[in-house]
Amino acid sequence: MSDSDNSAQGVDADLIEFLRRAIETMDFGAVEITIHNGAVVQVERKEKVRFSPPKTGTRTAGGNRS
Repeated sequence: MSDSDNSAQGVDADLIEFLRRAIETMDFGAVEITIHNGAVVQVERKEKVRFSPPKTGTRTAGGNRS
């Protein structure tokens, strides 16, 4: 999509850049766009961070109690 395509459809170049960065900088997650009356009014960026499972013999949150 070229810049002229964006302006013809009323899409702001800053919004396109924001969405591009939101997607490129995320490993896992979602970008949700809320539209009212044909205009973008909100963008939510939900990122998931994944951790490796604990090593054997490490105590977890529930832990072993004696």
